[in-house]
Amino acid sequence: WAVQRIEVRGLEPGHSYELLAGNSEGELVESRSFQTFAAQEANIRIMVLGGLRFLGKDSSSKIVQQVRQEHPHMILFSGGNIDAKPEGEFSKTSRTAVKDFFFERHITARANLAIAHEPTLTPATAIWNEDEYGQAYGNRSSPYRDQAREIMEMFFPYWADENMLVDGPGLAKSIGFKRISLILLDKLSFRIPEAAPTPICEKKKKQKAQVCRRPPASAKDLGSHFGRIQTSWISRRVQKSEQ
Repeated sequence: WAVQRIEVRGLEPGHSYELLAGNSEGELVESRSFQTFAAQEANIRIMVLGGLRFLGKDSSSKIVQQVRQEHPHMILFSGGNIDAKPEGEFSKTSRTAVKDFFFERHITARANLAIAHEPTLTPATAIWNEDEYGQAYGNRSSPYRDQAREIMEMFFPYWADENMLVDGPGLAKSIGFKRISLILLDKLSFRIPEAAPTPICEKKKKQKAQVCRRPPASAKDLGSHFGRIQTSWISRRVQKSEQ
């Protein structure tokens, strides 16, 4: 048997707590201490970690040591920590089987994540990348998006008060603390199209005037219609955070 998640309510900020767990024989099997998130701190330190699934045990341990030295108030897992990409399609597979697949991948990732075995735990939250989503460049059309998100939120529950969170255009999100705002953007919907290509003008023989043609824009330069909208949205959020 194993306990995957414990929910505790009524914790007070600025206090440390301890979790003790034992088995039916009275043996101590778990001893951890943890602190609540200091959301009202004047200067919040947030460490951003990503791509940990690509590191070996030694490299992960070094990163954990660096994180501990910084004494962060919160750790943000920015994606690339859980390999949830299926090797093939879930053809004719039940919803339960798909959820079991994502659950097993999260369990494996946590077992290998060095920072999860620290005796003193740090508050953490997570955002998605394609690794956790289960599909490269996945979007709302992904057939497994609901199952992937359900399991993701089981391991990283919805943690913030709704007054702290503001959804922006595209996949943008702003998390407001006491004096600062943490703004998260995705690279797809934030792209801004580059300026139109410079026209190429030439005058051929027997032509009285030059003929100008504009080269077609490449697909990678098209960007997203959210780009400039998000820029304006970010500006407004920054102004409010300074107030």
